[in-house]
Amino acid sequence: MVAITGGRALAVAVLLCAMAAPATAAPWPTSNVNATYNGYYPEQSGWDLRSINAFCAPWDASQPLWWRQQFGWAGLCEPWLGTSTSYGYCGTCINVTNRATGKWIVARIVDKCTGGSVELDYETVFSKIDDSDGHGFDKGYLKVDYKFISCYRASRPGGAEPGRM
Repeated sequence: MVAITGGRALAVAVLLCAMAAPATAAPWPTSNVNATYNGYYPEQSGWDLRSINAFCAPWDASQPLWWRQQFGWAGLCEPWLGTSTSYGYCGTCINVTNRATGKWIVARIVDKCTGGSVELDYETVFSKIDDSDGHGFDKGYLKVDYKFISCYRASRPGGAEPGRM
């Protein structure tokens, strides 16, 4: 067994902490933002990112089916998402909470979008947290808070609850 000391020990500790930590906060507003809806129709498309021309398809379309089905789909609508480094958000997870009802759900980023701050697939995400009277559907958006979270942690029992992130 080899001992790790000094600067190497610090580097290993930093690396282990970074791997264990949930995703970091976004450098843009994620509280009290508009979440619009889109018809990605993942079930009808066979959960195929290429068939819906998702921005993240080049990186994530070859993921196993279980991975693509694990969470509902969402698009991230921020100004710099058209840049060459924006693919880094592909496949990440967000916890989205309806501010009016407190209902929440986890969604996976599979696309970029132009309106609002986040765009939620209607069937797999938006309808699950919409107001009980469908008021969000009528308005075309919900006021939400969202936070980047670890997809792995979100898949564990209780791991995605808003108070535990």
